[in-house]
Amino acid sequence: MDPPVATGYAARAALWTVQLSNELRPLSGRSGPRFLEKLSYAEQAVDTYLLRAERAEGELRGVLDEHLRLRGLLRDHLARLARRGLAEHPDAVGPYREAQRLLMTGPCPLADAERAVEAFARVVRRLAEPDGAA
Repeated sequence: MDPPVATGYAARAALWTVQLSNELRPLSGRSGPRFLEKLSYAEQAVDTYLLRAERAEGELRGVLDEHLRLRGLLRDHLARLARRGLAEHPDAVGPYREAQRLLMTGPCPLADAERAVEAFARVVRRLAEPDGAA
């Protein structure tokens, strides 16, 4: 999953910081309501982006959890074959390698990895159980 796209708000925040810093200087002696209004806008912007960052973190954690679940599932299916001495069965090698490639090398859509793990699971069920039952 790609990280969220950066927006121009970082530049705006830097500009606000400079503007607010300038208004804090007692050169003009007028840092009253206008300053407080700008400070309020800055505070709201920070709160908004903190909430967005927390939401993005939650989404990324969800993706990571799903990725780890698929890796564990792939490992468990391979162990099931290994217990029966079938880990190197020609029908299992290709689907396992494809699922492993998707999960272990670079980013990939989780749906693709899930399909690959399920394809390997079907092979495992077929090879591990004579009637193909789970």
